[in-house]
Amino acid sequence: MKIGFYGDSFCEFESKFPYGETYIRKLKNHYNADIVNLGIGASSIWDIMLLQFDIHNIPDVCIFVWTDPGRLFHRQVRTLTASTVENRENKILHPFVFKAAKEYYKHLYDPELVELQYIAALQYFDLNILSNCNSKIVHLWSFAKPYNFNWKHGTVIDTPLMDIVLEDDTIENVNKKYFPNHLRNEEKNNKVFNLIKQAIDSYED
Repeated sequence: MKIGFYGDSFCEFESKFPYGETYIRKLKNHYNADIVNLGIGASSIWDIMLLQFDIHNIPDVCIFVWTDPGRLFHRQVRTLTASTVENRENKILHPFVFKAAKEYYKHLYDPELVELQYIAALQYFDLNILSNCNSKIVHLWSFAKPYNFNWKHGTVIDTPLMDIVLEDDTIENVNKKYFPNHLRNEEKNNKVFNLIKQAIDSYED
């Protein structure tokens, strides 16, 4: 079995961490699977559609982690968010790209338009791309599910991953130290593993 992950930092790392195994490593071991793709931290939904997902090389299981709608797309600088544009190191490495992105968020960003673009893009991907896939498809949300959108292809895990991250915790504590895929202990990784495992094992076309 081959499993591909498409998304942002919630599905970026397979490796072990000090408190045990990531949910991705747990899925790999449970299904004796090859992990053929991982997400890109701080990337956008456009990164999934245009760079991460290859319609000509589809694994047996596709796990999509759909991130915040407000992130920007760039083919070389794949980490443009409202927060990363304030990072001093990013400004040094890619000053013109990050300056342009910062000006966009300051002067042009319209949340209502962004949400409409987000839903339209998901719908296009659902009806025109995923409709041609014979793989098992699992959808997760990094932060929140759009209230007026439902997938027609694939099974959906409604619990946002950030909700699991913040169980018995605060965003301040979570941000103090980075953990793979933001899941800071074995319990949280087990919860995500079990949600995805159940979705795969009960999958219906």
